Amino acid sequence: MNMLKRLQRMEGFTAQERAVAAGILEDPELFLRENGKQTAKRCYVSQATLYRLCEKVGCAGLADLKLAVTRAIESYRSEDPDFDFSFPIKPDESIPQVVHGLHAAYQQTIIATRNLLDEHEIERSVQALHAAQRIDVYTSAGNVNNARNFAYQMREIGVPVNVPLEEYELRLSAAASDETHLGIVISMAGYGLLMESVARVLARSGTPVLLISAEAPTPLDQYATYHLRVPTCENDYHKIAPFSTRLALLYLMDLLFDCYFEADHYRILARKMSYFDDVVDSAGPGLRKEAREATLHP
Repeated sequence: MNMLKRLQRMEGFTAQERAVAAGILEDPELFLRENGKQTAKRCYVSQATLYRLCEKVGCAGLADLKLAVTRAIESYRSEDPDFDFSFPIKPDESIPQVVHGLHAAYQQTIIATRNLLDEHEIERSVQALHAAQRIDVYTSAGNVNNARNFAYQMREIGVPVNVPLEEYELRLSAAASDETHLGIVISMAGYGLLMESVARVLARSGTPVLLISAEAPTPLDQYATYHLRVPTCENDYHKIAPFSTRLALLYLMDLLFDCYFEADHYRILARKMSYFDDVVDSAGPGLRKEAREATLHP
C-alpha cells in the first residue's frame, strides 16, 4: 500500500501515533528533511513513539519510513480528493467533454486503487489461490460480471472456478465447502444478509476466505483470512453509474489473475496455448484458418 495512504488511514494507531502520521501528511517534504528528534518535537511526541509508528507500518526504522514516503509522494498526490466520481459527467456536456470526464474517472480510479493495494496481502492471496483444490466466488448483483470474467480467465488456463448465482446455489456451495476450498467473497459494504450468512458458513467449515470489500470496515471483516480492499469513491445510491467501483474491482481481479499466471508463467502459458490448439483443431477448416491468422497477426 502507498505509505502515505497507509498513514492517512491510521488503522490501529494510538493518539500519539496519529499525531505523527498527521505531521508527516501535512508536509511530507519537511518530514524527509528532518531528523527523528525534530519530527518528534514538531508532533509533540517522544522519539520512541516515532519508532513505534515505523514498526507498525512495517518499516525497519526511520530511514526505511522516509524511503517509503519518498516513493509514495507522486502517486499519492496524483489522487484528486475533490474529483466527483458519482457525477463525472455533467448536464448538457458535449461528447468531447463526456469523453474527458469518463477518462478522468477511470484514471483517478486506477490511481486510488493502486495506492490502496496491499502487495503483501496480494502475495498471500495468490498463494491461497494456488493452494486451493477448488475456488468458489460468492457475490451478487453488479459484481457478478467481474466474478464471471475472472472465472473465464482462470478456466482458460485450466483452473476451474465456481460462481454460484442463485441464492440456493450460493448457500449449497458454502455448505459443501471445506478447508481444501478457497472462498472468494466480494461485497463492497458487506451488509447483505446473504453474503454474511455465506461468509459465516465458510468460516465455520474451515474454508479460507478471501474477502474483497470496500475501504471502510465491513461486518464481513471478521470472517476474512485474506482481505483486499478497493476504494469506494462513489455515493452508494446518488450517482450516474458505478463506473469507479466496477473498474476498481476489475483491476483487482485481473491483478489476482496476472499474479497467479506469473507464479509459473511458462508452464501456464504452454497449457493455455495447448488448449487453444485443441479448440482450433476441433473447429472447421474456415475457423482453423481464421484462428491461425489471428494468432500470427493479432
